[in-house]
Amino acid sequence: MKIKKIVVEIKPLKETLKEFAEIYGKLKKGHKIASKRALAFSDVDTFRQFFSQKRMELLKLIKHESPGSIYKLAQLSDREYKNVHDDVALLEKLGLVTKKEHNLKVEFDKLLVEVEV
Repeated sequence: MKIKKIVVEIKPLKETLKEFAEIYGKLKKGHKIASKRALAFSDVDTFRQFFSQKRMELLKLIKHESPGSIYKLAQLSDREYKNVHDDVALLEKLGLVTKKEHNLKVEFDKLLVEVEV
């Protein structure tokens, strides 16, 4: 069984822009680029704010409990519906959670964190 993973990168904006320019240049020349699922943060503090303990708990609950709705997820997490709804909307926007007919899914098994020094 293949483990699906998402890479979380923590590196300065300057490095991210440099990588983007390199990839754009290759695409412009017609080269194929291997895709990867990744999120990038410019510093550790921003990463920690995004991946709060509560959001990590939501990801685990969705993955292992398969709640049928955000309402059920709020009950499982013992949190207010609005706060859970807002967190799920953000996680969905960034591709960490998918929602089909109110059914929530986390389709990866690992978050790999890479920190550039």
